[in-house]
Amino acid sequence: MDGELLAQRGDPATELYVVVIGRVTVCRGPEGGGDMCLENQLVLEEEFMAGVDHQADVVASGKAEVVVCRGDKVKEALGMELRDLVASRQTEMKKTKKNDISMT
Repeated sequence: MDGELLAQRGDPATELYVVVIGRVTVCRGPEGGGDMCLENQLVLEEEFMAGVDHQADVVASGKAEVVVCRGDKVKEALGMELRDLVASRQTEMKKTKKNDISMT
């Protein structure tokens, strides 16, 4: 809904916001102006990843749909992806080493 406050400056950044439809305004200054975030964009991801409080207000601009992702679930998913990536790279490295050894 237009003008709806989605996140408030100073609140803990425990969630990740994804703009699905429409747009939101990220207001970092006291004058109320700010950056516009459009569809398929993350909002306030820097604060979330750094584990600091929100440094801006996020306000819906017109009709907007925003998905709010719980922080623990996001970090769990990211951790799983990172573990999978590391395991995959380790497997590749082992295969490469075996190939290097068998070539000699």
